Amino acid sequence: MLLAIDTATAIASISLYSDSVLGETTWVAGQDHTRDLLPHIHDLLTRCGRSTRDLTGIGVSLGPGSFNGLRVGIATAKAMSFSLGIPIVGVDTLQVMAYQFRLTFRPIRPLYNAGLGEVATGLYQASEQLFATLEEPHLASLDDALSASPPNTLFCGEIRPEWSETIVARFGKDGVLTRPAEGLRRAAYLGELACQQLQAGLVSDVATLQPLYLRRPAISGRAGSIGSAP
Repeated sequence: MLLAIDTATAIASISLYSDSVLGETTWVAGQDHTRDLLPHIHDLLTRCGRSTRDLTGIGVSLGPGSFNGLRVGIATAKAMSFSLGIPIVGVDTLQVMAYQFRLTFRPIRPLYNAGLGEVATGLYQASEQLFATLEEPHLASLDDALSASPPNTLFCGEIRPEWSETIVARFGKDGVLTRPAEGLRRAAYLGELACQQLQAGLVSDVATLQPLYLRRPAISGRAGSIGSAP
């Protein structure tokens, strides 16, 4: 049984996965990931009649995302992996969002606000046999991201209203997902991807696994973020 942890942005999600989804919790964490995460993990295990002794793997979202959220999620995942002696798998946050819409069989471009006039983005494509990464996660202006997108691209993620207007003008109404529920990342998808990687033997090194920030935080009293509104 795998525990999936996604605390990349203000929306956090965890799930238990073992060939099927055993349980899932998604909530608005805001900046309270440190306070919320462990109680939610305990509650989910309890509701599913399981304990940490039943865990055989950990999947964790690597980012891009908020610096605080990523630190909390990855530190918790690494601590549990080390203490329980179970493997850990890191998965890109953008890949998790794109995977949710893979059955459209369209190029999928997730977008998150990275601040400083940039978005965090990547490009993914599903076929009947494969879910492929066409562009690795990177920073770009919105215009550059749109210009690099095929005509039938589906845009998803935490889409801002002004982005939606621009996308619709260039790609039509079918080019963007803007309903609130469509912008949520569900940890069940992270769990499924992490299980696939575990089965393929693609295990992360618990000692060296690091968040995917794309941009280092400025040295200040408050950490900046990628993937959440400033």
